[in-house]
Amino acid sequence: MQNALSVSGTNRVMSSLSGTHTKDFLEALNCDGGCINGPGTTKNDSAVIRKKSVTSHVTSRMQEEDVFDGDKEFAQKVIDKGYGILKAAQPVEAGVGRAEHTEEEIDKALLSLGKMSVEDELNCGGCGYPSCRDMAKALLDGLAEVEMCVTKMRKDAESKVDILLSTIPHGVVIVDRDLLISDCNKRFIDLFEDFPEGFLDAEGLRSFRGTPVSTFVPFSDKFQEQFSASKPTQYRFKHEGRIMRITFFLVESKELLGAMFEDITTHTVRREAVVGKAEEVITKSLNTVQQIASLLGESAAETEIVLNSIIEEFNVKGGGGESGLIEESEVDYNAE
Repeated sequence: MQNALSVSGTNRVMSSLSGTHTKDFLEALNCDGGCINGPGTTKNDSAVIRKKSVTSHVTSRMQEEDVFDGDKEFAQKVIDKGYGILKAAQPVEAGVGRAEHTEEEIDKALLSLGKMSVEDELNCGGCGYPSCRDMAKALLDGLAEVEMCVTKMRKDAESKVDILLSTIPHGVVIVDRDLLISDCNKRFIDLFEDFPEGFLDAEGLRSFRGTPVSTFVPFSDKFQEQFSASKPTQYRFKHEGRIMRITFFLVESKELLGAMFEDITTHTVRREAVVGKAEEVITKSLNTVQQIASLLGESAAETEIVLNSIIEEFNVKGGGGESGLIEESEVDYNAE
């Protein structure tokens, strides 16, 4: 088409869409230079070589037979008449210029993006807009979403992690493969260090990021072993009179390692006390059983002797009448 124009690059596209418009067909390409410079392309070759490669490919395809199998006459009719083939009016050219916004509206939009001050406006371009203010304007125009702000999403994620770590009742530390602290909570620091009151706020905890975990724990080698472990492992260790249980867990495709420290001193001491009492009761019971068995043995022997003597007294040795009666001795009942 002779009236087709191609414009690439965000700034040039926005400039082309503002002001007076022609009836030319406008191909708007967001990537500077077009799709050959898109995010999915290789950067090993220059833009010129990539452009030439695409042109050569299209030229060779156009020379192939039956490259278009449709109704060529109908296709030409569509090209000639455009929207007229639908017997409809040409679409009305709508104004594409951005609406004007007050500074108050823009500042409010910036606040929704987490930009509390000018220092927060990093203008990183991660959202696709050249500046944070442009992003705020696009948000007001309905052309962007809050989730497009990379820095805000990261801050929100860090805030959620901080809240989660602060609510866990045990000490937690997360390290990278270099065994440097990526994140931790106040309870973890309190287990190994004694800092002034109020020092370990959210900002104070962030100051420990990048610190070797060996600064706090005396067995950093166990952390290194866990990156290649097939399943999470638990250990127990004593530290300054306290007994703690440590549980390891891997996060983010084994790129980060977490460890949770649980103070089980009270439970362990209590359990050991219960075990000691139980052993004491068992020992006393065994002694009592042994004593009872001994007493029962002596009593049984004495009973056997008495019974044998009684049997002997009633046993008739030799003689005896046919009636089998035993003659009783005369007993003087009046005798004292």
